[in-house]
Amino acid sequence: MRVLLITMPDTISALDAIIRVPNLGLCSLAGNISNCAVKIIDLAFHNKNITRYLEGILDSFKPDLVGLSAMSFQYASACSVARICR
Repeated sequence: MRVLLITMPDTISALDAIIRVPNLGLCSLAGNISNCAVKIIDLAFHNKNITRYLEGILDSFKPDLVGLSAMSFQYASACSVARICR
């Protein structure tokens, strides 16, 4: 099974000025999934032409399961990403 975990592109800009770190929650989940190929996509690092980028990942990786990580202020982005992934 192939699992794709995605975090949203919107960030809290005040933190971006200090440090940009990967989504440690998704890293923790990925590290605890056994017997699967797991890929993490942090869209905060790929915020230009997200649709084309995601479609390329989906075509090449062909995940069986996609998980989205989002906070309430990222709801609209999560809905858009979910539509792309469908």
